[in-house]
Amino acid sequence: MTEERSLSDVAADHIRELRKARGWSVAALAAQCAESGHPELTRAVLENIESGRRDADGRRRRDISVDELHVLAAVLGVQSSALLPGPDDASPAVDAALVLGVAEAVIRGSADRVGALRARLAGQEEQGEI
Repeated sequence: MTEERSLSDVAADHIRELRKARGWSVAALAAQCAESGHPELTRAVLENIESGRRDADGRRRRDISVDELHVLAAVLGVQSSALLPGPDDASPAVDAALVLGVAEAVIRGSADRVGALRARLAGQEEQGEI
């Protein structure tokens, strides 16, 4: 059975990697979120985001919202797009239109960036990369 990875799976991996690179525990990330005005991102919530709260079939029960993605990116000191799939993320279940929709929601107001993402995704689609 091929493991299908969602956008939330990839974002969770990036969040975990960035958190660990800073030497932070999940509790430390939660504390940083609280300090930035987002106490709703508790240790338990962050653990669920990172793990996806899998069901018996291994499917993710806990997706990451765009709002959570934006807050976590800010707390981790990166652009929101850094948490989204990139060229090194092998993810057959990631749909180009979905990536573009999330990117547009995250990058609101940056028409040049959205246009560049749209062109990049179209090129990858034509080459059969996604």
